[in-house]
Amino acid sequence: MTGVGSIIKRRRIELGLTQQEVAEQVGISRQYVAEIEAGRRKPTLATLERLFLVLGLSLQVKTQSDGGNA
Repeated sequence: MTGVGSIIKRRRIELGLTQQEVAEQVGISRQYVAEIEAGRRKPTLATLERLFLVLGLSLQVKTQSDGGNA
């Protein structure tokens, strides 16, 4: 399974954005973006929502009863 960090990095590169540009739009540090992309940090749901919004990605949250792996 692909990690969320690699999804974020791949999309950022597709859009031609730097980590700094994404960080500024989301309101987090460039270092935090780098750590998320590398899988060293797990963003909060609110941060993840902002990242996905900036990158034009959709976020779907499932509960265990929906078949998700919460």
